[in-house]
Amino acid sequence: MNTSVETKKVELRNELKNLFKSFKESAEKLIETVPGWKVTDIDKGCDSTIIYLSLASDERKRIVIRYQQEVEDWQNEEFSTSVPSHGSFELMDANGTALYYIAVGQLLSNTDVLTQLKKEMVNFTVKAGELRNEYKSLDQEA
Repeated sequence: MNTSVETKKVELRNELKNLFKSFKESAEKLIETVPGWKVTDIDKGCDSTIIYLSLASDERKRIVIRYQQEVEDWQNEEFSTSVPSHGSFELMDANGTALYYIAVGQLLSNTDVLTQLKKEMVNFTVKAGELRNEYKSLDQEA
């Protein structure tokens, strides 16, 4: 096996780890500016990035923010969220639920944070895809 190819693959893996770490730190700093939320997880798909947020006061109450990169003719670019619905609930006992929806409103109405978060997610998704493609091409060389 070609040692220069293996060396380059190690470099690419390290670059991807550093890219992910940097992206996670950026996302956490952005989300810290919105009261009550924290980043609990990040998933990277082939052409998408998903950030899971939870309320700092109750990690069971979550929101998902997803960026989907446009893929040729079959996938449009999408920047979306998934907010669980609690249906009907007793108003006098709804303190936790009310706090959740207030926090969701604060997050979704903060267009500066969402604009910057989308920019970060786009850059991360594109750069990670480039690194993945470069890694695949090295696999084909070997």
